[in-house]
Amino acid sequence: MAERQSRELLELLVDPGMEAIERTRLRVLQHFGPIPGFGDSLRTVYAVEIVLEEWLTNVFRHGTGSPVALRVSVDADGILMRFVDDGPPFDATERPLPARPSNLDEARPGGLGLFLIHHYAKSWHCARQDGRNVMHIAIDTGRR
Repeated sequence: MAERQSRELLELLVDPGMEAIERTRLRVLQHFGPIPGFGDSLRTVYAVEIVLEEWLTNVFRHGTGSPVALRVSVDADGILMRFVDDGPPFDATERPLPARPSNLDEARPGGLGLFLIHHYAKSWHCARQDGRNVMHIAIDTGRR
C-alpha cells in the first residue's frame, strides 16, 4: 500500500483483496480518528467504513483486479473520498438503487452496497477520465 499524507489528506494505493480493504479501513481510521468531526462521531466513522468497504469490494469484484487509487480528505464541509480505478466504464449514479427488503424474511446477503453508499453519502458522482473510473463520495460530518 503506497501512501502520501498530511493531517487533512491521505492518499493510498489499495491492492485488490479483502485483507487490503481491511488494512485500508484501519489506516484511514488511524489517520483521521483524532481530527474533530471525524473520530468523535460514530455515524461518520461508520459511514466511512461502509463506503470504503462497499466501493472497494465492488471495484475489485467487477473490475480488472488492478489497484485502486484512494484519496481521503477532511475539511469544514465533511469528508471527501475519491476512488480511481482502471476497470470497465461504470457509473454507479446511473444505476437504479436496489429495493430495500420490507422484512427479514425477504432479506438476502449482498446486493445492497450501492444503496448503503447512497444512504450515507451527502453527495456522489462518477466520471470517466483518461480511461479510468473516478468516483467522488462526500460524507457530511455535521460540523461547520
